[in-house]
Amino acid sequence: MIFEFTKTNGDKVIKNNPVYVYINSRVSVPADSLTAVFPSNDNNDYKFVRVIYDEKVIFTGIVDSNKTVINSKGVSQAYQCRSLAGCLLDTQLIPQNIQNITDTIIYHRYLRKYGISVKKLSNKPINGVLNVGRGKSVYTLLSTYCKKLFDAEPRINQWGEAVLDGKINSGSFVFTNGYNNLSKNCYSCSEINIENSRYGIIGKVYVRTGAKELGYGLPVINKRANERAVDTVRYLDASTGSGNCIYDAQRIIESSNNKALSLSVVCPCLVYNPLGGTAAVIANGDTYSDLFINGVSYTYTAAGIFTKITMNERG
Repeated sequence: MIFEFTKTNGDKVIKNNPVYVYINSRVSVPADSLTAVFPSNDNNDYKFVRVIYDEKVIFTGIVDSNKTVINSKGVSQAYQCRSLAGCLLDTQLIPQNIQNITDTIIYHRYLRKYGISVKKLSNKPINGVLNVGRGKSVYTLLSTYCKKLFDAEPRINQWGEAVLDGKINSGSFVFTNGYNNLSKNCYSCSEINIENSRYGIIGKVYVRTGAKELGYGLPVINKRANERAVDTVRYLDASTGSGNCIYDAQRIIESSNNKALSLSVVCPCLVYNPLGGTAAVIANGDTYSDLFINGVSYTYTAAGIFTKITMNERG
């Protein structure tokens, strides 16, 4: 595993053979995190880091802190880092009104200075005036743009590219506890966990579309909750949503369904770039298909690299 650090003066420093590395990525969390420990003392002030394993980039980001640890085992240096999305989360914007903002404007004004590229610029505007309130970050502005134009959250990937349309991965992966006939993107697992949960499933959502005096109308029913005899209820005021109350209610139900079945696997190897992809898990003859990969973590020690992947059903 190779670490390419960049000092504050721009000089590059290469480090090999860390004692411990942990990289964690979640679709629901804007910035990936990295913890790395090296068996040496290093007082250099680093600002950026890129991590390469087996000639593949698995992390690009900023160095938030470094800590020297001195004990009976010797001296070690620990680094805490975040992906380049951390720059956008940490930077506040001046309150302003922006007319007909586009992703091209956001890129040239705010992203490029942090070394973030954009996988595909659409140059589509949000028509009218977008108000940027006090204390809002660059990430909030980018997120608002992506939600309005693509109904998606932005994602800064391991190469430092911003994916704006939600299509962060079109790959398919298969995980199995068997060891025969493993093809490309099919991985054997040392551990598989399958959890069925009733907690958090929403049975129906009542929607209020008019004045308070009119109350809530007929509910939007979750058929999958009915199948599992779950009768939990939520209430939605249409004035607080997207303007399409049925759509908002269905999204709430879909989100709750995603929590009903979750799986995780551990593979004793590098599973490269699976986040956001589609997966199937074959465990003891049972197949779970059309799963969404919502989380990936890499753990590296003297024993090698292990990949943990978490998945849920698509709503």
